[in-house]
Amino acid sequence: MKAIRTREAAGISGLVFEEAPDPTPMIGDVLVKVAACGITHNELDWPLRTCRNGHPRDSIIPGQELSGVVAALGTGTAGIAVGDEVFGLTDPYRDAAAAEYVAVEARNVAPKPQTTDHVHAAAVPRAGLTAWQALFDHGRLAKGRQWSSTARAARSGRRRSSWPAGPAPR
Repeated sequence: MKAIRTREAAGISGLVFEEAPDPTPMIGDVLVKVAACGITHNELDWPLRTCRNGHPRDSIIPGQELSGVVAALGTGTAGIAVGDEVFGLTDPYRDAAAAEYVAVEARNVAPKPQTTDHVHAAAVPRAGLTAWQALFDHGRLAKGRQWSSTARAARSGRRRSSWPAGPAPR
């Protein structure tokens, strides 16, 4: 398959378009035929040059945000089927989606909304996850609670939250 790869943390100048081995989905993985991917602005300079087991990697395929169609399933993968349109994030210790195919853990993808094209879906995962964590993990937003950001506050760089009367959620 064709892929964009980097062999050193050299930013855009270190990218090479070349042949790469086809990924193989492992236990709990899906193989996705990539329709679109997103490369985070500083992803090419991250120091992750090893796999999860600590072995050095001589080349890395960037593009951790992805959208595409499931082409194959790894052993034991459930809740998803070949042909499903998905979007999500890859593991930073594995090759990512700037390629024709990517193997990614099934738990890291979700069904792509039918009203969103692949390009826009690939732009959502990291920003969407960050917003979710800010609201629900750190902001403790819960059922019955509201949070709003007024346009005026957003333009000035300030945020205003609107909590119902009573103690903050736990």
